[in-house]
Amino acid sequence: MSKINQSRIDKILSRREVSLVSKVLELEHWQALSQTDTTKSYLITFSNDMEQAKYECECPSFKYDETNTPPTCKHIEAIKQLKYKLLTDEETKEIWKENL
Repeated sequence: MSKINQSRIDKILSRREVSLVSKVLELEHWQALSQTDTTKSYLITFSNDMEQAKYECECPSFKYDETNTPPTCKHIEAIKQLKYKLLTDEETKEIWKENL
């Protein structure tokens, strides 16, 4: 089970530190700003081939934190929560329309 702190996810969303870069069929590319080094950003890939959702992130936490099962990171969790809010909340759609 992931030990990612919800406050970190909330910070990413409130600062709009994730954005959809491209979407082609069932493949999405997102970009997330690093919270520790503002000159860095990470690419997050979401694919939904054959209804098997899969996320991958370039950040060190995703690559090296073996305690996160299934593999995840704060960037992926922020995107998951954002996608859910976009499906269920009109206000969120309006706020985020420029980032998508």
